[in-house]
Amino acid sequence: MDWRDLIRRDIFVALLCLTLSAFTVRAESSWERDTQPLLYNFNNMYGPCVVETGGEYRFKMWFFGWSARHANQGAGWPGCDAIFHARSKDLRHWEVYSK
Repeated sequence: MDWRDLIRRDIFVALLCLTLSAFTVRAESSWERDTQPLLYNFNNMYGPCVVETGGEYRFKMWFFGWSARHANQGAGWPGCDAIFHARSKDLRHWEVYSK
């Protein structure tokens, strides 16, 4: 591979990166963010995954969060990480399973 081939390869890689970054900016700009909270009373909620399943409750979600008090009674700290399951008919109003 001579120096001209290296330059062609570098130019190709640079153009590919520019093209992909332009697409990414366009894709991210089409996201909508609703400022109204969908769930309340979670101190630390993370890693949600929403799937569309059909039926009366069309959307299901699981996520991780901090479950306070009940999980570690007597252990010296109030709570633990837990996996939660929720369902929704419209992506705005969620019912979280808790026992």
